[in-house]
Amino acid sequence: MRIHPHRGGPRVSINARERRYYGQSLPFPVNGNTTKEQWQFHTVEQALEDVIYFAQRFSFPHPDSHTASYRPHPSGTPWIVIGGSYPGIRAAYLRIRNPETIYAAWASSAPVEAQIDMSGYWQTPERALPRNCSNDWVAVTKYVDDLLTNGSDQEVYKLKARIITAEFSGPGGDTTQLERLGYLNAVNQFDAPSVAYYLMDPLGDYQVRPPPEMDAYPLTCN
Repeated sequence: MRIHPHRGGPRVSINARERRYYGQSLPFPVNGNTTKEQWQFHTVEQALEDVIYFAQRFSFPHPDSHTASYRPHPSGTPWIVIGGSYPGIRAAYLRIRNPETIYAAWASSAPVEAQIDMSGYWQTPERALPRNCSNDWVAVTKYVDDLLTNGSDQEVYKLKARIITAEFSGPGGDTTQLERLGYLNAVNQFDAPSVAYYLMDPLGDYQVRPPPEMDAYPLTCN
């Protein structure tokens, strides 16, 4: 929590909450032995109610007093929830679910509609790539999809080996990590969808790049 200096204006309290079942907020040990009875409390609805419970009971030492406490209850203090991606979903849901508690929400890149096929997620960075990059990426993806679906066992194995080698090799083609895993095991422990997932890495990298005018290392395509 941080109290922003008011400097003649309203004070602002900034709180970063940890979602249940993450970090130190573990009602049960989370591992391969966690039971379905223990997982039943790991839901979006429970996570939303955590925020409401917190907002209605939160207090902190008053900034102008060493003894008094200040309680910014939603009945008299606007609570604004900010989040991006999944936290953005929670921000939007909270504003709709509990408008009497959440005054406003800023939901950035929040996929509030659940879909099985989320290929559209990658269409925006694909459209933003230089045409030669995006065309090559689409061609490679189609080739890998076709081979993993219709190729022989030997062809699939060779393709998986090439992708995994590229993914786990260090700078300059260093294969130390791959060898430590055991080359054959490294190939066999990944199913086809898991290997194909690595094809999204370039788009994920492109997503976090700064605007071209601010990029010290502009993207180039061969």
